[in-house]
Amino acid sequence: MAYSIGANSAGERAASLAGKPILLGHNLLRNQTNPNPASRTGAEWRAGTVGGALPTWAATNKTLSTAPTARASDDYMHLQTWPDSTTPSKRWALLFDLVESATPADSLIIAGHNFGDLATLGADVDVFVYIADAVDFTTNNRRIALWSAVSSNERLVTFNLGPTGQSITNDEESYTSLRYLQINIQDTGNAVDIVPRIGEVYLGRRRQLSRKPQGQWDDKHWRSNNPSHVTYGGVHTTYSRNRGQRIFTPTWGSSGADGVYGLNDITTLESWFVDDLSYGERKFFFVPDPDDSGYGSGAHIDPTPHGPTAYMMHLEDPEFDLLLTGPAERQYGSRFVEQAPFVSSGE
Repeated sequence: MAYSIGANSAGERAASLAGKPILLGHNLLRNQTNPNPASRTGAEWRAGTVGGALPTWAATNKTLSTAPTARASDDYMHLQTWPDSTTPSKRWALLFDLVESATPADSLIIAGHNFGDLATLGADVDVFVYIADAVDFTTNNRRIALWSAVSSNERLVTFNLGPTGQSITNDEESYTSLRYLQINIQDTGNAVDIVPRIGEVYLGRRRQLSRKPQGQWDDKHWRSNNPSHVTYGGVHTTYSRNRGQRIFTPTWGSSGADGVYGLNDITTLESWFVDDLSYGERKFFFVPDPDDSGYGSGAHIDPTPHGPTAYMMHLEDPEFDLLLTGPAERQYGSRFVEQAPFVSSGE
């Protein structure tokens, strides 16, 4: 089946560009078991040539058993996958064979990567993401994302999927029945052999809210784990296990569809908790302000350089209570706890 291209509603697009929060929890890459030709499953690494054709499944499998590709969609950013670089290459591709789904994909995050480290070695790192309907990536091949001259290990985030790339034109496409996906990482200058590492890839739908959390929602809350020890002589020593973890305590209230964007936050939050998080079991990405990266007051172009800030979170208490506070008004509040590596660490 060929993938189909759609678009989010005008209200969702407008709310996103106005900086209203986004919740991401349904990752189409999670638990991939669909077999590819020759009994391949899930995802595999391939080498390529800078300026040449896209790498395909027909090339030699460069996946390492010690760095399995399942790590790219396991909800842990610190566990990385990388290719077998015994034969050096300046271009690598991570290929996915997806289980076709009617669930739309309109958002993409690449986290826990080392692309900035590659840049410090002298590589001119470009990242391209393609979809297709055939294993050779010739049928309905379409570029859906591009990051040029990546210079840090900050996570790559975009809600503007489509072929335009770093153009002021807003594609913001949505895809269903996706089958083949590949992430290309290359030294465009063709000068440095690279070994890319990826910790997590999110490709899935967004849950767009119509408003920021209400009241005092504690958006400037950090936590560190710094145990201390005092000697008998009175010397106090502090050790740092981790630091810079973000804590969010948002509360949203809604009585149904809002009058600005036509979005119903009650059904959005319920679908996110029940369907996307499987009743709070899974981790998720929280984007407090989708337009926070300065790439253009209402111009949702591809990131310059990386995109809006996306925190990987878990629910401290996986309980969902849409408290009825009025004839039609309901309220939901929770505590989001950031998953390491933290955004404050530069990853």
